[in-house]
Amino acid sequence: MKKSIIYVFSFFIALNIAAQEQVIDANLKVTGTILSRSDIYVGAHVEQTGLGNRIHLRGTASNTDQLWLAKFVRGTDLTDLRINIGDYSNGDRLVVGTTYPYYWREAFVVSALDNGRVGIGVSYPTSALDVNGEIRCNDLIRAKEVKIQIPDWSDFVFAKDYNLPSLSEVEKHIKEKQHLPDIPSEKEVKENGIDLGQMQAKLLQKIEELTLYVIELKKENESQNKLIEELRQEKTMR
Repeated sequence: MKKSIIYVFSFFIALNIAAQEQVIDANLKVTGTILSRSDIYVGAHVEQTGLGNRIHLRGTASNTDQLWLAKFVRGTDLTDLRINIGDYSNGDRLVVGTTYPYYWREAFVVSALDNGRVGIGVSYPTSALDVNGEIRCNDLIRAKEVKIQIPDWSDFVFAKDYNLPSLSEVEKHIKEKQHLPDIPSEKEVKENGIDLGQMQAKLLQKIEELTLYVIELKKENESQNKLIEELRQEKTMR
């Protein structure tokens, strides 16, 4: 009977302890897995600015690079989530990806070198933002320099076998379609947007075609001026 009472008493004490918030002020070393059914808080509320308590990530003895997460308060309602990804060496990276199905696949990379180069679909970005794929944007993108790699350029216009449309053909197309040949219409642009690299190539194509038209017009003008001068001299000799 006494044992039963002790067991029941111990059971209720355990329930009471489990229901209370457990605060650990010393070090807690865990070699296994921590499972929690509720929130886990690191550190206490302190009225100060600066770096709060950090969550350090370890696991290998051969590498001493610091990996940690922490809350940083810059001022009233000014808060950072700071993630330290190493010691500013060439190879340290913040990597977001997926395990699919049995191997790790990188999706988003931030390099610790050169003030944090960002790569999307690029393992080792060489530019401030290095993207392998399509970019869609409904707002402003501001940059000092944008470099786009495209497979084709427009110098084919200067090839000998290029079929330069006549100005009358261009005029006819404009009257019928209300836009230049090979250039998307306003409706198409509003519905689908534009490929920036492809559009640059198309615009260059039109500039090169205009250059050829100007050269032809210059030749015609010189020919006409020569003919006019010949007629003027012929008239003077009479």
